Amino acid sequence: MTHHTRHCHRAMPIVVSTSVEYCRAGCRTNISSSSSAMILEDDGDPIASRDQLDTLVPRRMITPLVKAKSDKQGSMQVLWHFGLLVISANLIPATWLSTLVTAFVSSFFFAGLHECVHRTAFRTPVWNDIWAHIFGFLCVRPAAHYRYYHWQHHKYTGNTDLDAELLPGSFLDFPVDTIGGYFVYLSGIPFWMDAIFTTVRHARGRCSEIYLVTDRARRHVTTEARWYSTMYAGLAGLGLSSPIVGGFLWRFWVLPALLGQPFLRFYLLTEHRGRADTSIITENTRTMVTNRLYRKMAWNMSFYQEHHAWPSVPFHRLAHAHELLVNATPAAAAATTTTITTTKQTDERSELEAGEQIASGTKGYLYFHAKFLQSLLRKDSRREKVTH
Repeated sequence: MTHHTRHCHRAMPIVVSTSVEYCRAGCRTNISSSSSAMILEDDGDPIASRDQLDTLVPRRMITPLVKAKSDKQGSMQVLWHFGLLVISANLIPATWLSTLVTAFVSSFFFAGLHECVHRTAFRTPVWNDIWAHIFGFLCVRPAAHYRYYHWQHHKYTGNTDLDAELLPGSFLDFPVDTIGGYFVYLSGIPFWMDAIFTTVRHARGRCSEIYLVTDRARRHVTTEARWYSTMYAGLAGLGLSSPIVGGFLWRFWVLPALLGQPFLRFYLLTEHRGRADTSIITENTRTMVTNRLYRKMAWNMSFYQEHHAWPSVPFHRLAHAHELLVNATPAAAAATTTTITTTKQTDERSELEAGEQIASGTKGYLYFHAKFLQSLLRKDSRREKVTH
């Protein structure tokens, strides 16, 4: 999903040291692993690379989770999400509070798009594709293009030459290394610039991204962008010609989408930013501890390390994958000279000062953002000292 600002090297053999951080709620997060495995450059799913995590969580324990894809679970999540949208938009009095709640709920349609792109929201493939386009249209993230983009990110996470979220020239994932940049990122303005320019560019047949390597992929993305653009233009024309339709679209879609971006960016910033400068998935990705409602809104993507470790595990089984990973036995860890230790919270300050890393997700999103802002303030202070 969104990424960080790091300078990493190409995928390489990895040797892992594992640390597990504990929280008072009983969750343990941010495992940094270590084995003599190699992430294959043509393999975006570590499940298929047996040596990667098998010593900690045997493949036989993950396979049942992958097979647990469910049309029922996917349908229940979609109904819950849209039901919450209807409640927020209609049952709450039409005030700014109602609009903000609607914006918050609709901002996480992106999580539904993300899950459907992985084809893990539903067992039936066609339902994943249908809902991917519904969510993608509402989010202004064409689903087919996002699938190509996102799998490139999974295959080469942390690789500045190949990770789709680290490639230069993108408004979407620009560096957040100043206080000003932080607030610009949260505003969602860079996202809208990227979404509009990229969709228009694709509709014109200009698909120069490195992950669109075949003519078929480029045709696919171009055709999709033209369909999306046509439908957006049609709805815009209908809204302008009919005040009732225009008011409906503005109240229940456009305005919530604009106001919802800060909520989404607030969530997405935690996934990779502030993690180690490495191409090792379990060291460059962060799981966040949060409340049940926030997890459900995000389709359980707060378990983001687990998702990156096993992208084929459906959203409703990620909590189980989390438990399997953090409860890996010391014996299994010792088999690969991997050690499991507890990272003390007192070490966090030195981490921030030394490498501007924020390893911990154990205290939630507000705590993370407070620490992230502190690290940016220190950077700004150092820049001022250098200039003077």
